[in-house]
Amino acid sequence: MSLCPKHENRKTYDVANMALRCAQCVFAILVPALSGVDLGRWSQSGSHADSRWIYAEVVSVVSILTAWACGLRQRRAQSRASLGFCVFWQAVLSLLWVVVSAVFGQLAASDSAAAAEELDVTGPAVGMAFAASSFSTLLWVLDALEACARCTAGRAEKVGAEEQGGQGLEEEGVRVIGLEGTGETEETETRGAQEMNGQSSEALPPYSEVESTIEIGKTELAVDDLALLHHYHTVTAPTLGDARLWRDAAPRLGREHPCIFHIMLSLSAYHLARLRPATTTSSASAAHCRRLAEHHYEAAVRLAVPMLPRLDVVNCQALYVVTVLICFTAFARGPSSSGDLLLVAQQQGLVPWMSLLRGVRFVLETVGSATVLSGFLAPAPETTPEACYACRSGCGRCFAALAQRRAWNWRETLGRIQEVAAKKTCSDAASAAAAAAAKIYDGAIKSLVRCFETTFREDDATVPKTCTQGQVHVVMAWAYTLDPDFVAKLAESDEISLVLLGHFAVLVQTLGRYWFIKGWGEHILREVRQILGEEWADLLPYEFYNARC
Repeated sequence: MSLCPKHENRKTYDVANMALRCAQCVFAILVPALSGVDLGRWSQSGSHADSRWIYAEVVSVVSILTAWACGLRQRRAQSRASLGFCVFWQAVLSLLWVVVSAVFGQLAASDSAAAAEELDVTGPAVGMAFAASSFSTLLWVLDALEACARCTAGRAEKVGAEEQGGQGLEEEGVRVIGLEGTGETEETETRGAQEMNGQSSEALPPYSEVESTIEIGKTELAVDDLALLHHYHTVTAPTLGDARLWRDAAPRLGREHPCIFHIMLSLSAYHLARLRPATTTSSASAAHCRRLAEHHYEAAVRLAVPMLPRLDVVNCQALYVVTVLICFTAFARGPSSSGDLLLVAQQQGLVPWMSLLRGVRFVLETVGSATVLSGFLAPAPETTPEACYACRSGCGRCFAALAQRRAWNWRETLGRIQEVAAKKTCSDAASAAAAAAAKIYDGAIKSLVRCFETTFREDDATVPKTCTQGQVHVVMAWAYTLDPDFVAKLAESDEISLVLLGHFAVLVQTLGRYWFIKGWGEHILREVRQILGEEWADLLPYEFYNARC
C-alpha cells in the first residue's frame, strides 16, 4: 500500500535522521580511537596523560550518548520546549567540538618538532584526529541549525493559525430525525439547522485555540477527522438513503482501503459546512470545513484511481463503495462555475465524477452485480417512499400538482425532441457520422423515457405517482448508461443534447430531499436556458423551473 505524502515525508526524515546519528557516532568513536594511541603509550610508560586528550575522550563519549538517544527517539512528536532544549544542548556540543578541533588543529599545524617531542604525541594520529573532530563539529552545528529551524517553523505555524482565526469542528452536529432510510426532506433540513444553532454552546473552541492534532507520545490524534467521522456516523450516513449500507457496511472496508475513510470524511465535512448558518460567527468555521472536505476529496480520488486497473473480486466492493461516495461528494461540492452542467463543465469537458461513474459501470459489468452487492453490501428490501413535503403541505408547486393541472406532458415533449433530432440528422450529409449521431440521440431519449416512466405512472404519463420523489438509482441510470459520444456532444454544447439534459434536470429535481443533490436541478435548467436562448424555449420544461420537492 502506497504511503500518503505526509507518511513519505516522515519516512524520509527517519532515514536522514538515522544517517546523521550514525555519522555522528562514527566520528565520535574515531576521535578517541586516534587519540587513544598516545593515551595507551602514556599509560604503559607510567606518564601522566595530557588533560586535552582526556577532554577529547569525554566530549566523544557525551556525543555518542547524545547521538544514540536522538536516534532512538524519533523527534517528530517533540514539543517546542523539547526542541528548545535540543537546540541548546546541540549548540553546547558544537562548541565543545570546536575546542577539540582547535587543540588538534594547533598541534597538526605546528612545525616545531621540539613541541611534538616535548608532548610525546604521534603526528599522523593527531592530523587524522583533527580531520575527524572537524567533521564532527560540522555535523553537530548542522544538527543544531536544523533543530532551531524546526522550532522556528512550529512557532510560525502557530502564529499563522491564530491570525487565521477559523473555528474547529463541533463535537456534535445536528441530529436529524424522521429519516427512515429514504433521504432528507426540506422539513428535516430546516429543523436540523435550527438544532445546530441551539448547540452553539457545545461547540469546540475556535480553531486558533485548538491544535489540529493532539500529540500523545509518538501518536498523533486528528481531532478534526474524529469530529468529522462522528458526524458522518450520526448525521450524514442516514441522509444517504440506506443507512445500514453507508453507516455500518461501508466503513468496514476502510481499514484496508483508506480512500473510503477519506471520502467519508470529505462528504461529512461538506454536510457540516452546509448545515452551518451563514452568519459572521460561523462563516470561518464553515470555510474550515470546506478546506477539510477538499483535502480529503483529493486524497480519496488520488488513492481510488489506481484501483481501477487492479480490479478483482477482492477489491471490487471497496471500489464500488468509494466510487459511489465520490459521486455523492461531487454533488455536495456544488457547481464549480457558471458553466458546470453536472455531467460536463463548459471549457473543461468531462467532470471527474463521470469518469468514476463509468468506473462503477465497469466494476458491475466486469465482476457482476451479484458479486459486488453481496454479503454486508447486499441491498435492503425496497420500501415505498412517503409523499414529499411539498405534496403534504399542499403548496401546489410540486411536480404532482403541476402535472395534474396538465401543465406539462413529458412524453409528448420528448416525442417532439426525437422528431427534431431525426430532422437534424437527416439534414446532414448521408454518412456514417450522421447515422451514428441519430443512434446516439435515440439511445439517450429512450433511456430518459424509461427513467420518466419509472418516476411517473406508466398508464397515464401526465399523472404522476402519489409521490414524485425520484430514486437515486433510477434517476442516475440515465447518466450511468449514457454513450460517451453523447457526453462529448454535451461538452460541445450540442443543442439536442442540452435539451435532453434540461429534461434530465427535472428528474434530478425530484431528488431534492437529498441535501447533496438539492439545487442541482434548478442550476442545470438555468444554465441550459442561458446557453440555448429563446430559440429552443418551447422544448424546455420551464414550468418546472421553480418547482421544488
